[in-house]
Amino acid sequence: IKGTALGSASADSSAMDLNTTAEVFADKTVVIPANTLLAGDVVDFTAFIALSETSSTADVVLRIRLDSADDSGGGDAIIAQHTISNYSDADFMRFTGRFTVRSVGATGSIVGETLIAGTGAGSAVSSMYVFNGSTAQTLNTTAAVTLKVSADCSAASAGNGAVLRNLNITRFSAA
Repeated sequence: IKGTALGSASADSSAMDLNTTAEVFADKTVVIPANTLLAGDVVDFTAFIALSETSSTADVVLRIRLDSADDSGGGDAIIAQHTISNYSDADFMRFTGRFTVRSVGATGSIVGETLIAGTGAGSAVSSMYVFNGSTAQTLNTTAAVTLKVSADCSAASAGNGAVLRNLNITRFSAA
C-alpha cells in the first residue's frame, strides 16, 4: 500500500522559546486540506523535537495536536502528550503515531495511538499515549486540519527552549 504524503515541515528555525510557563506553539505546521480525509483512511505522523535548557529543575510537556477550528490551541484534539522531568540540554523526543478516520463530517471521529521515545528522566523508555485516553476523538474533516506541536515548561528561564526539527504526515487512503 502506497501512502500519499500530506505534508512535512523541517526547519531549524521552528524554535519555541520556553522563557514562560505558558504553552508555546512551533511556527511550522502541516495542513490537511478540507474534505481530504475519508472514512477508513489511516494517517501516520512523526515529530522530532530537540530541547535546550539552563534551568536544570524544569519539566517540559510536549504535545501534538490536530486543530480543525482555528490555530489558537483551544479545543484542539491532543493526539500525543509527554512530560520530561528535569530535562537537560540536548534531550529530545520523537513521536510516531497513527490514527484511523472512523467517520467524516463536522463531527467526524478518529482513533489511534502514539509511540513516544526519547531521552531525559522518565522518557528513555517508550510509552503509549492513546488520544487523550478516550476511544475516539472528534475531528471536523470538512475544514482544513492542522497538525501542530506545542511545549510548555514548569519554570521560565531564558535558556529553556525546544526546536521542532521535523514534522511529517502521510495518508493511506481507504478508497
